[in-house]
Amino acid sequence: MSMDLWVPLKHWMKQHPAVEARMNDRGQALVFIFGRLKPGIAPLQASAEINSLATQLPHDTKPALISVEKVRGIPNASSRRSAIPIAAVLMTVVGVILLIACVNVGNLLIARGAARHREIAVRVALGARRARLLRQLLTESLLLAIGGGIAGLIFGFWTNRALELLLAAGPYDSVRLDLAADSESSSSLPSCP
Repeated sequence: MSMDLWVPLKHWMKQHPAVEARMNDRGQALVFIFGRLKPGIAPLQASAEINSLATQLPHDTKPALISVEKVRGIPNASSRRSAIPIAAVLMTVVGVILLIACVNVGNLLIARGAARHREIAVRVALGARRARLLRQLLTESLLLAIGGGIAGLIFGFWTNRALELLLAAGPYDSVRLDLAADSESSSSLPSCP
């Protein structure tokens, strides 16, 4: 089965009222649920427990068998293949932007070095060795690189958190169903055929 779009189940049923009766029929397998297994629990054990719970639910027909499988990344191979060109374009754009930023910083350092030409000439005239000047310039560049790296990590962490909060506040947050038992937390994403 190929999935092109993930939408909240309640919104999908509102758009397709004729399907709502089929969705309420617990004997049909129309929904995938993604969640996190508790550490140490095998998929077969989780499948057996979920199926025992499903038989206890009130329904007219025999419930469909529920299977638990480990999934990594996008669960559909064709969806994964179709995401590769988009990811490649995005990574290329990010690489070009990073290259532009590096060239700009390099130009700023060259301009700064040209402006310090007189200072360096005075230091050489006072007897400073080339190794001493080189060590000073490398130390300044290293401090600038470390400061930029730390600022980049902080900015990356901050934007990652902001993106998580933005996605959690978005219209598709209703997709997540908490199936937490005890202290385990899990999120589910239903998919519609």
